[in-house]
Amino acid sequence: MQSIIFFTKKTTIQTDEKMVLENLDEMEMIFRNSSSQSSRRATSLKNITQSQESDLEGMNISKEKQNQKNELVESLQQRASFCGETACVSLDSLSSYDDDGTLLPFDEEGAPNSWSKCAASSFKVRGATYIFDRKKVDSGPYIFPARGAELLLTDTCPENVGSNKLLLNGTIRHVPSFIVNFRFPWGVLVLVFEIPRKFVPFLEFGAHASILKDPPTVPPDFSPAEVKACQFLMASELEISSTLKLIPVATEGPWLVRNLVTGTPVIIGNKLKVRVFRGAGDLDASLPTQIKSAPYLELDLDIGDSIKPRAKKIVSMCRTHMASLACSIGFVIQGESTHELPEQMLAGLSFNRINPLSAPRYPSRRSKIASASHPDE
Repeated sequence: MQSIIFFTKKTTIQTDEKMVLENLDEMEMIFRNSSSQSSRRATSLKNITQSQESDLEGMNISKEKQNQKNELVESLQQRASFCGETACVSLDSLSSYDDDGTLLPFDEEGAPNSWSKCAASSFKVRGATYIFDRKKVDSGPYIFPARGAELLLTDTCPENVGSNKLLLNGTIRHVPSFIVNFRFPWGVLVLVFEIPRKFVPFLEFGAHASILKDPPTVPPDFSPAEVKACQFLMASELEISSTLKLIPVATEGPWLVRNLVTGTPVIIGNKLKVRVFRGAGDLDASLPTQIKSAPYLELDLDIGDSIKPRAKKIVSMCRTHMASLACSIGFVIQGESTHELPEQMLAGLSFNRINPLSAPRYPSRRSKIASASHPDE
């Protein structure tokens, strides 16, 4: 009987020792987790403090930039009034905008939350002998130069944004423009390019094709790419979506995104749902610049309704990493035969590490100038 009692006590002691060891292990694990959490809290507090300091600096800088912007806008308006009918308000010098503005700032160095110009020669296009040797060459200069870009948050993802005269700080209709509106489920990315005056007759014919009989005559000195641009401005929605190629190139960002966005041209109509909108213009020299309504051609690309799984994957990746992504976007009209070659970039620009969280809302209210617009509104 005693041996049994002794055995029972020994077992109990061993069990207690095991429980103590297990408790010690558990306490050590809790201590490690607690230390890790404390470290993360300390790092988080440090980041918050740095962020607050950065915000204070940003507020001071914002006031200075706002004053600079006001001076630039006044200067540009004076230039426009002086130039009359041929007024062309350049947005390159508007390097900042206030919190209530909508214009993404222009920055040649590619600062975060900005757009910049990218060389047309950085894109490869079909050369003059592509039909025979499949060789691509560096593109010549853009046919339509860049004017600016917008990133705007909205629940409605509007179409035909060219009809809203508040975009580009109220200058979107001052100059004949080619507009590309990327419609995301959460907002729009709007790219705006100037259509040079020599192409305006073809742009206006496209807006009034239903009532005009004969299209304008293409000048004999136009290059094959310029001839294609004239045809493009007068083309139907089906022709536009089946001939315009999008060339995206990720220059900075996570490796996975750069591996997907490599600069391979795609016919936009094969990847995305495309809608075309046109706005008629009135460039009467007797009207103030703010009242004039320059014509435009707009392409709306429905990014949230992609018809290809790979396209959906690319869009999802770009959305996730947009704040760390620098990307060049180019457009070129496909040349199919020898007399349509070499190709030449129609338009293009770069946007740099755009943070959607800092983007302004889409301007829904019309100004007095906008309310006095023409029926194409």
